[in-house]
Amino acid sequence: MIVDRGWLARDDALQPQSLAAPADQQSLVGYWRSLPVPGMQLANANCAARAWPRIVQYPTLQDLHCLYPQLPVAEGILLLDAAAPGGHMRNWQTAPELNPAKHWGYAFQWFAFTVTLWVLFVRLNWRRSSQASSRIPP
Repeated sequence: MIVDRGWLARDDALQPQSLAAPADQQSLVGYWRSLPVPGMQLANANCAARAWPRIVQYPTLQDLHCLYPQLPVAEGILLLDAAAPGGHMRNWQTAPELNPAKHWGYAFQWFAFTVTLWVLFVRLNWRRSSQASSRIPP
């Protein structure tokens, strides 16, 4: 099981820090989530042979099997609870941000757009039909 212990500020983004984990057996509490998936991902070398600790961005289940071939790997990640020992700064969103005001704003925008199109359609076609009827000889 992969455990996300939190974030640490670093001076050099290319050199990973060696982080000591608690050596004794721990009972973990946190939020279980599926592995994060980016909207767009460039080519990466998550399974490249490098010394530990490794920097891995958006690992897939196949990447985790490659990194830990001798261990069973779960299909998700545990976000360690803020009160648990051995963690670092945690600023996780446990649910997607669903701001109702944003959705009402989009709904109003599309409603106004639809009303504008209907007004233009009726106005332009009303003029055509009235002009066409005035040209017809009696």
